[in-house]
Amino acid sequence: MEATNGDSEKTMQSAQRPRHTDKVSSPFSELIVKGLRESWKMMALFLIISMVEGIAFITTTAPLTMADPNMHLPSAYALATGQSFNITRAPESHRQYDPRTSEVPSSMPVGGRQLLTGEARYLQGSVNGAKNALVESINPFDLTRNDEYATQCDRLNNLAEGERIITTPTRSNQYMFFAYIPQAIGMKFGFLTHANPSTCINYARASNLVCYLLLFLLAIAVIPTAKGVIALLGMLPLPVFCSSTLMTDGTLFAAVALFIAVCVRLMQRERRLNNWQVAALTVGTCLICFLKYVYIPIILLPWLARKALSGKQKVWYTASTVLVVGVTVLCWQKFFGYNPERVEGLYAYNFNAALHNPFGTTFRILANVFLTTFNMVQSNPTLIVCLILLLIAWMFGQDARIAVPRRTTMQVYTLAGFIVFATLFLMYIPFLLTWTLPSESLRLDGLQVRYYYPILPLLVIPFIYRYKTGTKDFVTVHQ
Repeated sequence: MEATNGDSEKTMQSAQRPRHTDKVSSPFSELIVKGLRESWKMMALFLIISMVEGIAFITTTAPLTMADPNMHLPSAYALATGQSFNITRAPESHRQYDPRTSEVPSSMPVGGRQLLTGEARYLQGSVNGAKNALVESINPFDLTRNDEYATQCDRLNNLAEGERIITTPTRSNQYMFFAYIPQAIGMKFGFLTHANPSTCINYARASNLVCYLLLFLLAIAVIPTAKGVIALLGMLPLPVFCSSTLMTDGTLFAAVALFIAVCVRLMQRERRLNNWQVAALTVGTCLICFLKYVYIPIILLPWLARKALSGKQKVWYTASTVLVVGVTVLCWQKFFGYNPERVEGLYAYNFNAALHNPFGTTFRILANVFLTTFNMVQSNPTLIVCLILLLIAWMFGQDARIAVPRRTTMQVYTLAGFIVFATLFLMYIPFLLTWTLPSESLRLDGLQVRYYYPILPLLVIPFIYRYKTGTKDFVTVHQ
């Protein structure tokens, strides 16, 4: 009887213990499995719609119809052929800017270019037959106008130089080689199967699309709430189109969405990360910054984690990320990166003007952050529809969010708003220095709507918290 009573007491004690212990210590793989069980319907909807969009773009839009084909094709080709680390060389001639006449002679730009060796059909095909088009000008609802798909493929496959091996300066490596890993996988597969250039490029487009889909599926699985918001953003035509080309914008968009999903999970996590997990978070953040440097303010988002990261861990994470990204980018641009086309004298002129008039320069950038951004958003129907849908979902999704004190909600909104503002501010600086001729106008040239899309996943933040009302207890999610 005593043994029986002891067993019953142990049974009662074990029944009273919290059941979430296994969830607290769940590894990332179990978290993914749990996310798959909870959100498989939303993931299936996203996969079907996005895959149909991507396949339609690949099969109807010519292989080199995209923004900056003379940059993305040689960059993917360089990585697929192992030439991404060719030393950058300066050109022999320069373009001189005369501030008195504001004239820019048309000759080879100052800066550095890589010399790539390979088939002329790839290295010169980026110029012959390519169509440099604004991404937002591609009409996703009229795919019958395929920008001369067959004609462009014929030019790629039957270039006058044939299969002759050439060495030529290219516009490769403006972005770090990490950004072209998905495209290089498909292109390398085409090389191994001895496919013609247009088919190889389509393989690269397909592998880029697969990477985009996988990253967004992970984002939907990882984020604990607002799964429909992330899925909606992933189905937008513009990022799907970018991922169906050789461009890097689609990968950046999906990587940012996954990073924000992880940060939202950290915001609701009750258990502190260990040092190895913080190191993994740092590595992932660095990879996103390598895709495009101006989005580095997003590294501040993990600071919203209340318990997952200690104060020292947040400082260590931020300092390590800034140091690694800064040193790596400087070394890359010095030895291997393509220096964007800029006019000799124009860059120095704009830089000196900014130094001598810092307040006026700051005001000019701020004016573009608000005015130009507003004009670009209101002129893009797809983006407006997306924002309206997000607003409706936010208005009717109050009960799905976590109730927290007003102070916590304001901290979340303030940091998210600062990240958006800082990113836009940094985005305009390169265009001020390299693209804009001195004038009396406040407008800065060179911005495109696609640059704003990686900021959109931050709109998931308002779907996380709501003000705590009454005596309702603070709700937490144990992960």
